Amino acid sequence: MKKKILAILSAAVLGCCALTATAFAEETAAPETEQTYQPGDVDMDGEITAKDALMALQDYVDQLANKESRLIEQQLSLSVVIHLENQSGQRPTIWDATCILRYAVDHTAGKNTTMDEVITKMCPWLKNIKEEFL
Repeated sequence: MKKKILAILSAAVLGCCALTATAFAEETAAPETEQTYQPGDVDMDGEITAKDALMALQDYVDQLANKESRLIEQQLSLSVVIHLENQSGQRPTIWDATCILRYAVDHTAGKNTTMDEVITKMCPWLKNIKEEFL
């Protein structure tokens, strides 16, 4: 009886893990159509939302843990909204994720700010900072 219950519970846990993995893969999979996306639209759904900021932040955390990116090349490119002269790699920083989130919040509040305006407002010091501090 215990073995049956354990088998049922194991199957349920494995099923939940499989569903979660499938859902994550579907969320991060890029659409197959050839479209142009705005910088910051990491999930490539045509809108910049808090989900895009979260995806950029997750990739930043993966970098800190020396993990490979879960994002495809185009998503990585869209996640980097702050471009520095000596920027190494094509992965987002904490500042990219912050600017994407601010843009999403502004647009949710009905403000029509551009990503450049958000970056200027959030990071006025950016012009003077050296890349090693990011």
